[in-house]
This record gives sequence, structure tokens and C-alpha cells, in this order.
Amino acid sequence: MSPDDVRIHDLVVEACALTQRLASEAPADERAWATLHHLRAALDAAVEQAEDGDARDAACGAVSEIDRAARAAVPARWERGAA
Repeated sequence: MSPDDVRIHDLVVEACALTQRLASEAPADERAWATLHHLRAALDAAVEQAEDGDARDAACGAVSEIDRAARAAVPARWERGAA
């Protein structure tokens, strides 16, 4: 596994843990949402550098999960932040 693929793995683990935490908490704090936006951007950028197909798929899946969770929790805020 390349260093980029290891980084993707770490980002996916962090994003999944935060997404699950946010799904179980109401309301989520601004810091958590900011971190999630940062993780999403990092994962999106990492997809371009991934050498391993599984790492690329995991990153894309994590981005999709982040988008789903955020839209379900705060649709208007997410649309403004992602635009």
C-alpha cells in the first residue's frame, strides 16, 4: 500500500467515525461539521492520488456517506458549504 493509500484509509476511518457520531447526536456542534467538511475535501482530493482501486472506492464511499449524513441533518447548511 502506498503512503497515499494509507492516508486515504486513515481519512476514511476518521470520516466514518465522525459521521456515525454526528448521526447519533443532536444537535451537532459547528466544530464537528467543519471537521467533516475538511475530511470530505481531503478525501475528494485523495481520490486523484490513490493507486489502489480499493482505497479509491473507500474514499468515494466515505464522501457519499458524508454527503448523505450532512444532507439528512442540515440540508440548507450543507448546500451552502459544499457549493
